[in-house]
Amino acid sequence: MKSVKKPGMNFYLIFSVMGLLVSLTVCTLMFFQFRSFTKSSYLGTLERVATLIEKRYPILHDIEKLREGAENDEDWFWETAEELNDFVASFGLAYIYCIEKTKDKGYVFRISSSIRRDYHPEWLGSRVWNDNALHPEEVEIAYTTQKTVFSTEPFVDEWGTLVSVYMPIITDGKTVGLLGVDYDVSYINGLQRRVLIFLIISFAASAVLTGVLAYVGSRSVVITIEEREKTTREALERKTEIEKLMYTIKEASETRTAFLSNISNTMANPINNIIRLSSLLSKYTEITEDHNKNLEMINDEGLKLYNVINDILDILKIEAGKLKINLARYNLPKFIYDITSPYSMLTENKQIQYRLIIDNNLPVDLIGDELRIRQICHHLLTNAFKYTNEGSVTVHITGRRQNDTVLLVVKIIDTGAGIAQNKLNSIFINYGQGTGGLGLYICRQLAEMMKGTLTVTSERGKGSAFTLAVPQKLASSETIDPDTIKKLATFKN
Repeated sequence: MKSVKKPGMNFYLIFSVMGLLVSLTVCTLMFFQFRSFTKSSYLGTLERVATLIEKRYPILHDIEKLREGAENDEDWFWETAEELNDFVASFGLAYIYCIEKTKDKGYVFRISSSIRRDYHPEWLGSRVWNDNALHPEEVEIAYTTQKTVFSTEPFVDEWGTLVSVYMPIITDGKTVGLLGVDYDVSYINGLQRRVLIFLIISFAASAVLTGVLAYVGSRSVVITIEEREKTTREALERKTEIEKLMYTIKEASETRTAFLSNISNTMANPINNIIRLSSLLSKYTEITEDHNKNLEMINDEGLKLYNVINDILDILKIEAGKLKINLARYNLPKFIYDITSPYSMLTENKQIQYRLIIDNNLPVDLIGDELRIRQICHHLLTNAFKYTNEGSVTVHITGRRQNDTVLLVVKIIDTGAGIAQNKLNSIFINYGQGTGGLGLYICRQLAEMMKGTLTVTSERGKGSAFTLAVPQKLASSETIDPDTIKKLATFKN
C-alpha cells in the first residue's frame, strides 16, 4: 500500500512567521504615516491662521492701545474679540489670544477669543498661567528668538489637551507680545486610536489567516486507498472552515471600506468650511495683495485635498460595485465647449498653443453618461497643462458611427514632459503605486465601466497622447454645422 507524504512542519512554520512579520510591519507603517499626516495638517493650519490674524489686525502691535481699549470698554476692542471667536469657529480651533510678558516674567491676557463684554472681562490683564514656571517652554523660545514656535507635545491643563503655535508680535525690532493659536487634539487623538484599532483588527485577521494556512500545510497526512473517504470528508470540513474564514475577511474588508468612507466624509466638511471661509475673506475690501495670495493658497490647497477625498470615495464605490453609469441625452457642442473652454485661460501665463480639432460628421445629440466623460476629460486636460510649459496642447474629437451607436473618441496630445517607456504600463495602477496616481486609475475604471478604453502613448521629453474611446447611443441624425465647429475651435459658445 503506497502513501504520499506532504512537506514537514518547518517550511510552514517559517512561512507563518514571515507572514506575520510582514503584516505587522505594514500595519505599523500605515499608522505612523497617518499620524504624521494629521500632525502636519493641523500644525500647518495653525501657522496659516496665526499669519493671517497678525496681518489682519495691526492693532496687536500696539499693546498699549490694546490695553487702553480693554480698560476704557471701547467698542472696537470687543468687536475684534468677537471676530477672533469667528476665526476659532470657522477653523475648528480652541483659542486665539494675544499675551504680554510682565516684569515678573509672567504672561497676561491682552485680548482673547474666549472673552466677551459680558463674559469674564476680568480675565484681561490676569495671568495666562497661574505660576510663572508652568507656561510651556516654547513661549519663552518664541519671545526671545522672535521666531514662530510650535509646541512639540500637547499641553494638558484645565482647558484641554492643546497643541499651540506662538508667533512673536514685533514692533520696532522688539518683541512686545505673543499671538497664540491653540488647537484641541482630543478629536485627532480619538481618530488615531480608531485607526490603530482598525489596523490591529486587520493584523489579527492576517494572523488568523496565516495561522490557518500554516496549520493546514504543516499537517503531515498519509493518504491510503482505505482512507480516501475519510480524507474527502475532512477536505470538505476544511473547505467550510476556509469559507467561514473568507467570510470573516470579507466583513473586515467591508468594515475598512465603511471606515475610510466615514473618515473621508468627515474630513470633507471642515475642508468645505476652509474653502468657504477663504472665499468669504477674499471679498473684504481691506484685504491686501499679500492677504489675497495667502487666501488663494488656502483655497487652492483646500480644493486639492477635497478632490483627493472625492477620488477616495470614487475608488470605494468602484470596489463596492456601487458606482453606477447613468445614461441620459446630452448636447455634444455644449459638452465640447464645457470641457475645453476653461483651459484657454491657462495659456496666458505659458508659451503654449492650445488647439481644438473637431470631426465634421459628429452628431448634435448623444446618449451616455456625460458626467463621467467630463470627469475623465477634465483630469486628462489638467495633467496636459500641468506638465507642458511650452509647445502645444491639442484636443482632437472624432466619432465613428455604426448603426445607432457612435464611438466617441477624445484624443488629448501635449508636448510636455512625457512618460518613460518603462513606466507606461504602471500609470493606471491602483492606488497610485505607479506614476498616475488615484486620478488615472479612476479614469481607466470609469472608461471600462462605460464599455470603452483609455490608452496612452508617450516618449520622455517629447510629450504624451491619451485616447479615450467610449460607445454612445445616437440620439439624433443631425450633425454639428460648420459654423458651430468654427466657434468651438476658438473656444466660444
